[in-house]
This record gives sequence, C-alpha cells and structure tokens, in this order.
Amino acid sequence: MLRQAKSEETASFWNDVDPSVTGDLNDQQKTAINDAVSRRSNDRHAADIRLSAFGYFLVVLCGKERRNTQRLKQERQNRPVVTFNNLLMLAVLWGSVIFTLYSLLPLAMKFILKLIL
Repeated sequence: MLRQAKSEETASFWNDVDPSVTGDLNDQQKTAINDAVSRRSNDRHAADIRLSAFGYFLVVLCGKERRNTQRLKQERQNRPVVTFNNLLMLAVLWGSVIFTLYSLLPLAMKFILKLIL
C-alpha cells in the first residue's frame, strides 16, 4: 500500500488503516482515497508555523480561504472561536507580545539615541 502513497500524509493515513480493509479495495478506490487525502494536505499554506513545548502545541496557518460558505458555517458551529479556553489563550499570547515589546523598548530607545547622537 505504501507504494501508492504519494506523500508523507498519505503514507501515514495508510499506516493507520487496518490491512484487512485495504486488501478489499481495488486500485481505483485506492487512487481516489490517495487523492482525497492529499487534497487535505497543509502544504499549500502561505505560512505554516508549528510550535511545541511542555506537552502543548500551537499551530498558526495563513493562506487563501478555500472552504465554501456552508463548510465555514458548520465549522463555526462545531468549533466556536469565542470560548473560555480560546479567550484565555489569546490573552496569554497578547500579554506575551506586550511584555516582549515593553521589554525591548529601552533597548530600542538606546539604539535610536546612539544613531541620532
């Protein structure tokens, strides 16, 4: 089955499928499944940042929206943006940005003053 896998994502998918199930699939079905899995790949994002620390991960993706309106509405119902955990995470990230900028402000001022004077 891995011979037909076109990418790491499709190979990973086929590794997760029970071999007794894949044995019953014909070549046309396997090709259709490979195509569907490869279309869902994240390699087409303009920005793809993945961070992991202390057992948690953060993923930031940026790119052109390709989902249709109906799918967007359904995903907003399934995964609402305004939840306690999301607001808490945004507050932590925003606080980190403010703290970093505030910490760098004196260094930036010294650098600017050295350039001017």
